Amino acid sequence: MNKLYSILILVISLSVYSQSDRKIKKWINTVEISDKDFYHEIPFDYNASGIVLKVDVGGKVYDYSFDTGGLNMITTKMQGENNFPVLTQINVGSSNKLTSTVNLVMTDTLKIGPLTFTDVGTLVMDVSNSPTISCLNGGLIGASIIEKYIWQIDVLNQKIIVTDELDKLSLKGAIKCKVRLNSRKQPYILIDINGKNREVLFDLGAGYPLELNIRDAIFIDPQRIREVYGSESESVNGVRKDSTYVFNGSSIKIGAAELINKPVFFSTSTRTSMLGCQIIEDYIVTLNFADSELYLTPIKGKAHKEGWETFGYFPVFENDKLIVRMVYQGSSAAREGLLPGDEIKTIDNKTIPCNEYCDCREYFLNFLANNSEQVLTIKRDGIVKRIKIKKQLMF
Repeated sequence: MNKLYSILILVISLSVYSQSDRKIKKWINTVEISDKDFYHEIPFDYNASGIVLKVDVGGKVYDYSFDTGGLNMITTKMQGENNFPVLTQINVGSSNKLTSTVNLVMTDTLKIGPLTFTDVGTLVMDVSNSPTISCLNGGLIGASIIEKYIWQIDVLNQKIIVTDELDKLSLKGAIKCKVRLNSRKQPYILIDINGKNREVLFDLGAGYPLELNIRDAIFIDPQRIREVYGSESESVNGVRKDSTYVFNGSSIKIGAAELINKPVFFSTSTRTSMLGCQIIEDYIVTLNFADSELYLTPIKGKAHKEGWETFGYFPVFENDKLIVRMVYQGSSAAREGLLPGDEIKTIDNKTIPCNEYCDCREYFLNFLANNSEQVLTIKRDGIVKRIKIKKQLMF
């Protein structure tokens, strides 16, 4: 599945309230554990919200995104249902440079499969202005939880193996990579992009294969850049319009591991360069952040594609209509005249099979991935027309 949005990343800003920086960081990183000598296999879903696990909080099961680049988070709705004690308020910045003031609470008990985590420092976020993130009915499993144990993510079998001993895992053929954790336990790795090295956040909560900030994009000096018309970026703090571009990552190396012909995005609003969750489609990913390392095991039989194939557009459901949100320069959709803001009335002479944002997002991620051509009936300025578009190699 190819995801088109960067999903979830939090970065604490310098502004804080009520307590010292040192105490804030201590609370954010607080997670108590007691499980020892274990090996558990936990199922997960891989969908429009990324890697999603069932998590028990206060006796109720929620959907949580597994987010190495984020901090532990719950929604204001969850806080209202559980009334966790508030420690302080802090300013929170996000990947698209929007900020908000939020409560930092202590979640008393959080269960992932058989594992129990207690006294978890957690941010309370109002995600009402973040439509994609609102599709989750839970929160984020963030960096401080993930750092406590070893996690092996196997997308083919839709399971995460969690253990406290690396020897309990199969690492045959795995490539070891060094990891640097910042003060909030967020992991950074060194990668080679088209022959040039940069340090990026290893962020399994981000939907792009690779997203760069402007500074890193200038350093890479990419060729054959395409604009993403109508682009916007979303974080837990909301959505903002930006200017986004994409180029071909013909070779993205992480140690001895390599991703070939992946789209690399960069935008004016991106704060932190990040390698996203699509890496689990090419490698079994083993996280051992307590020892500052991760392992990448090539998925057997996984063939590298010749290039990036796409229809070149993505729609969203809003105001009771299916609207084209983004169109890629040079794509089949762009050549046939599709524009951001066009209303899609039918696809292949069939009515739209969804009527709310989250269902439509999930449906079209799957539809666009599993079809090679389509006929759209669109409406623009009161005029209805039909256009035929085909999936094509962009690079």
